[in-house]
Amino acid sequence: MKPIPSKVVQAILGRLTARQQRMFQVLKDGQSHTREELFACLDDDLAKLSAIQNPISDMRPIVIEYGYAIACCYTAKGVRYQLFQLVAACA
Repeated sequence: MKPIPSKVVQAILGRLTARQQRMFQVLKDGQSHTREELFACLDDDLAKLSAIQNPISDMRPIVIEYGYAIACCYTAKGVRYQLFQLVAACA
């Protein structure tokens, strides 16, 4: 994935909560990340691993407005989350 333009990054970050901003900073490289990597962004040792689902779900409509999406993929190595750029359909 091409790097996200800094203006887009700043626009997205401006609409996210502090937790979501930390998650977005992890995801913005376009690589796949484990639930544990995103869980570390919560700064809540007592939360369950599933606690990342709500912040991710709330982020999805925001990043979609800027042409990106967050995918949840089930792989042999476990659950992975990845930010990717959407492409326009050909006319």
